[in-house]
Amino acid sequence: MGTGQMKTDLLEEVDQAFANVDYALKHAGGKGWPQVYKVKAYVVESQMTNEVFLGRFIENLKKWMPDHQPLLTAVGVSKLGAGESASMRIEIEVAAYDPEGAAAAGKK
Repeated sequence: MGTGQMKTDLLEEVDQAFANVDYALKHAGGKGWPQVYKVKAYVVESQMTNEVFLGRFIENLKKWMPDHQPLLTAVGVSKLGAGESASMRIEIEVAAYDPEGAAAAGKK
């Protein structure tokens, strides 16, 4: 997994955000991006360019989910994180469906 250091290159930060989501989903017992049906992206407004959002972001969606297209919402924000050192420029929130996990949870 990552080092906790923020990427200085925005396109690399987008790639890392997608990898982080995949890691979190798998760490929670799911299968990763194939189970995602909804994506919300929060992007610092000054960084929401065609190169970033229509380019790299969409490339990552196609890479991580080649067989389906989730609902997608993009929200421009003034900043992400807290304090003077807030340096994140993108945050991705997803909703995923894990039928096997749901069935196992229902049996408890």
